[in-house]
Amino acid sequence: MAKPVKFEKKELEQIATFQNQYVQHQNNLGQIAVQRIQNEQRMEELDGMEDEVRQAFEKTQQDEQAFVRQVNDKYGPGVLNPETGEFTANEPTDIDSDTSETT
Repeated sequence: MAKPVKFEKKELEQIATFQNQYVQHQNNLGQIAVQRIQNEQRMEELDGMEDEVRQAFEKTQQDEQAFVRQVNDKYGPGVLNPETGEFTANEPTDIDSDTSETT
């Protein structure tokens, strides 16, 4: 069997440095993994919030369309100036008059 050789102090210190560096790298990788998990959780939360806002947006569109139908039924087609609240009805076209004469 070969006779054991003792490493020099400087060599042992270098080995300890490498070991410490590996431990630090492992810790950093663990921290990155935890941050990724937290980011994924945050993204899931944001996705849920986005879905809620999209649904509210679509509901507002539906409500607006229903309101426009009600207003058109009440006042007829035209243009509303939202600043003054004045509504100007569209002038009947020849097609509108022709339709009303034939019915």
